[in-house]
Amino acid sequence: MQGFDKSDPIRSFCRTTWKVLVAPRNFFSDSVLSATWQEPVIYMVVCVLVHVTMVALLSRNIAFATRSLVMGLCFPFITAAILFLILTRVFKAAGSYLAALQVTAYVSAVTLFSWMSGVGLVLEFYRIYLMSVGLALIFSVRMFQAFCAIAGTMAAYIVGSLLLNAVSGGRLLELLH
Repeated sequence: MQGFDKSDPIRSFCRTTWKVLVAPRNFFSDSVLSATWQEPVIYMVVCVLVHVTMVALLSRNIAFATRSLVMGLCFPFITAAILFLILTRVFKAAGSYLAALQVTAYVSAVTLFSWMSGVGLVLEFYRIYLMSVGLALIFSVRMFQAFCAIAGTMAAYIVGSLLLNAVSGGRLLELLH
């Protein structure tokens, strides 16, 4: 995969965004994953910062924007870990945590536009598709297996949040609002 290149950040960012959103199969199958986590994570951070800036400007709610920033920067790492575990343990796929992290980082291209009214939900479904394509190609599994890994990750988040809410005596939901 020929992803973000920090030596040519602006041109590389635009090229990477275009390839991920318009030609994900080509992007994720073009070449081997980079051996480092830095470029994909820098790409993800820029996408999250653009998203959070737009959310802050439009909502004028700093607390909401701050939560969006924290979640946008933390959840891709957690998501990659869960996906990696499901794909390698349940589906016996070969791959690494770094590979899962690179897929989750690059599909953050969706966040560049998901702040727009009326398209956020559609783009989040598109993110699931992009992630399925990336995981299927990188981990050499079927699209259905990649989708099941994503569904399992969503289920893990739901169960985790329910458990955290129960342990906190219902205060978790209060903190998020």
